[in-house]
Amino acid sequence: METAVVWFRDDLRVDDNPTLADAVAAAGEVVPLYVFDPRTRGETRYGTEKRGTHRTRFRLESVADLRASLRERGGELFVREGRVEDVVPAVAGAVGADAVFAQTKPATEELEAEYGVRDALPDSVDFRRRWTHTLYHVNDLPTRYDQIDDTFTPWRKEVEDGAAVRDPVPAPDSVPSPATLQAESADSPVADVAGDPGDIPTLADLGYEEDQKRAARRGLLLEGLALAGRGLSLAAVAPPRGAALRGATRRQR
Repeated sequence: METAVVWFRDDLRVDDNPTLADAVAAAGEVVPLYVFDPRTRGETRYGTEKRGTHRTRFRLESVADLRASLRERGGELFVREGRVEDVVPAVAGAVGADAVFAQTKPATEELEAEYGVRDALPDSVDFRRRWTHTLYHVNDLPTRYDQIDDTFTPWRKEVEDGAAVRDPVPAPDSVPSPATLQAESADSPVADVAGDPGDIPTLADLGYEEDQKRAARRGLLLEGLALAGRGLSLAAVAPPRGAALRGATRRQR
């Protein structure tokens, strides 16, 4: 296999990541890709936030850390924004990929996105998914997940007695990646995804604003912790008042 796209989802790491490791082992060149899909933001059908400010900040930091880890290994992380079923197949087409490697998760929206990407890929591009997000691998369970009894405890004991945690997968020593994504022309269907690796957006770029009340509370909390820390430091060198009085009383006796 000449080229493989690695579509990173929630597995934003190079260590213990079978998706990345298998792609590097199978292909001469890999194209690591992360897509900021606008559908992961906004509200759920219950009126709650899909991903709030704090989770989004952590996601941005994780993407930045992944890019740094890949660059340490001679690779690159391409960052794009859009619907994954549009972006991932376009990137695969731009680089002439033979396969797309991706994490799979048993969750409704995540599976819908996965199926959308898989169906949009040409027949010549394989879609290879990997299970990477649980302590026990789904294929190592003593009882199939679709045959679990209604009572949880017996199944839990079966897993603890009859399953083993797989050894971590080492991070690849090198990740050979292209420097840019090329399109044959400006009219190419993949022109929108071509170009340099792309910038990681900020919170503001994604439509999030810092909550001033939260920021003020966080400042008060930090100030309180600092004061508490100074108090603990004093307590470490000065005995409690009661202990000092008791010691004085003993000396007087």
